[in-house]
Amino acid sequence: MAWWTMGRAWAGVAALAGLVAATALAPAPVLAQAASNPDGVAVIVGNRAYKGRVPAVEYAHNDAEAMKRYVVDVLGFRDGNVIVLKDATKGQLDGTFGTQGNPRGRLANWVRASESDVVVFYSGHGVPGARDRRGYLLPVDADAETAETAGYPIDLLYENLGKAGARSVTVYLDACFSGDSQAGMLIRSASPVFVKAE
Repeated sequence: MAWWTMGRAWAGVAALAGLVAATALAPAPVLAQAASNPDGVAVIVGNRAYKGRVPAVEYAHNDAEAMKRYVVDVLGFRDGNVIVLKDATKGQLDGTFGTQGNPRGRLANWVRASESDVVVFYSGHGVPGARDRRGYLLPVDADAETAETAGYPIDLLYENLGKAGARSVTVYLDACFSGDSQAGMLIRSASPVFVKAE
């Protein structure tokens, strides 16, 4: 899982896993002490059921549900400020995160400038671009072989999040960008992409 943050830091990935587990098992009095962050906004994507020959990501919906509980019960985000996309299409990713020419997607429209903390979580396939060597989130309606036209670029995600005006942004990517999966290769001639935040 890749983890990226801009602004004030949140707990690390290991702490997240522990907190999600604790949230699921904690008695009500412990949850009552959760933080309050009414301006926090989250986008949680769980891409499980892909079309065509792309194998399913069996755990993606469960991960999305666990992350939603974490941002609401632990981070204190309002339930109404959490966008959950299960089996997101390219159109849904564009509409939520914005496009190259228009960064003002649904998420940016929900952000209160300098007041909102933003959390983005993605569980699903990631793929490398065959020609441009960029990393892409793979929508469920996309062909992995045509990531450069059908995927959502990671660098565009970071760029558009940086323009949203949030107080802080934290991104969790539970995806592999090698072009491979446990069920076999997603693309025939894959070279892995190593995504780093700047």
